[in-house]
Amino acid sequence: MLSIDITDKQVKIVRGSLSGSKIRVIQVETRDVSEGVMENGFITDVPMLASEIAEVLSTLDIRDKDTICSINSGMILYKELVLPKPKKLTNTMQIENMIQSNMNISTEYNISYSIVGETQDENNNPMIKVMATACPQRMVDGYIRLFSHLGLSLKSIYISNNCISRLITTSTKLASSMPLLLVQVDEQFLNLNLYDDSKVIISRYIKLDKSDYNYDDDYIYQAINDNIFHMVQFIESRPDARPLKEIMCYGHIPDFIRLTNAIQSFNIPCHILAAPANVVSFCDLNFSEYANAIGALLKTHKDYDQVNLLRSNAAKEKSSMSTYGLGLAAAVLGACLIVGGTLVAVNGINSSFENQAAAIRAEINSPELKARTEALNQKISSLEKIKLYSDNITVAKTLFDYMPKVNTEIVEKLEENLTDGMEIIDSVLINEYSISVSFRCKAQNQPSEYVEALIKQGYFESINYTGFSKEKDSEKYTFTLNMLLKGGNAVESE
Repeated sequence: MLSIDITDKQVKIVRGSLSGSKIRVIQVETRDVSEGVMENGFITDVPMLASEIAEVLSTLDIRDKDTICSINSGMILYKELVLPKPKKLTNTMQIENMIQSNMNISTEYNISYSIVGETQDENNNPMIKVMATACPQRMVDGYIRLFSHLGLSLKSIYISNNCISRLITTSTKLASSMPLLLVQVDEQFLNLNLYDDSKVIISRYIKLDKSDYNYDDDYIYQAINDNIFHMVQFIESRPDARPLKEIMCYGHIPDFIRLTNAIQSFNIPCHILAAPANVVSFCDLNFSEYANAIGALLKTHKDYDQVNLLRSNAAKEKSSMSTYGLGLAAAVLGACLIVGGTLVAVNGINSSFENQAAAIRAEINSPELKARTEALNQKISSLEKIKLYSDNITVAKTLFDYMPKVNTEIVEKLEENLTDGMEIIDSVLINEYSISVSFRCKAQNQPSEYVEALIKQGYFESINYTGFSKEKDSEKYTFTLNMLLKGGNAVESE
């Protein structure tokens, strides 16, 4: 399965699979989009974007056809609504009509929604809380044409914040960090989502313009500070609001230290979003950059999440085709009445055609053709098994190359870079090629200096540092690192 996350500047491609709730990430790749191909989520040059994506797929020799796409745009509308509860939550048409009426939008918008809770009005009538989105249908049509050009089987189109929300709301670990504010950072936009009680409460998309910040090189960090400030003020104004426990960021974050400096005045812990336990990677992966595409691989809750933009579009196409079919049937009936008088003259020709059709049917049903077809199907089945075996061998080789052979050597490598006052807390967690370890230190500069030393050491890669925390009733600090053992080290150490 391919999951492709498309923004105005980049296309992020993830090749992976879903087994139960566990996501396996096999390959990832990023491609910059040419100038003028995308504009605020709209594809302005479908053939050009298709050729750029096709070039990436060809270079990586990716042959998967089933595809999921995640998109975003400043033209997509977000709104939190409280609506009368229908007799059946599966009555999507009734809910969509209520959303359309409340948002005061035309039928030119593709409506999607998630039911995030239930409540009652002042008369004790049952109500539902809904996170609704409305995307221009013209935008959706552009992505349908794109994947038609690529020859890929497009299964779903999701708005990106719905993808990341599936990862957050299904994580038991993150549930203890809620209320949680999640911030997607990009050069052109910010996407802020508030989560509480394992549900998304608020979603905001903010288009960024460097000119609004006097073309300052730090405009992204200024924008983050401004918008988090407004979001915090808005949260505090809500009835029964709880204070934020944590802020997490993901996306394009070139300098985490500058990011933490930008929001330290809020006195709320800030971290980079790390891969949850149900995501397993078989490649070098910066999870925070591909989080939307990875989250899109998770299944939606069929009773509460109606977020596949193809579903509404398919209904419209079906309705359109039904109307077309009725018109065509009427036209055919009229034509039949007009030419009814000529049927006698062509009976002889018709009889000849029937004889030819009978001969063709006899050939199709012949034992010889059935035997050849069965043999071909067996060969196709064998080829599929060979491909599956080849994929498994590739994964096994990756695991073998990355598998740490001697755990004590890994610990020794970690201890080599410890400075005065630093220590490893508890045990080092080693899961195949992934390593997680926690530290205690006495100075704020030690965590970043230790990470730099690990990078220079060259024994580990994909080192994920999400910031430090101050221990209660102590002058010391703690931090956690997640990393990968660089391929070949374990073998060479023998």
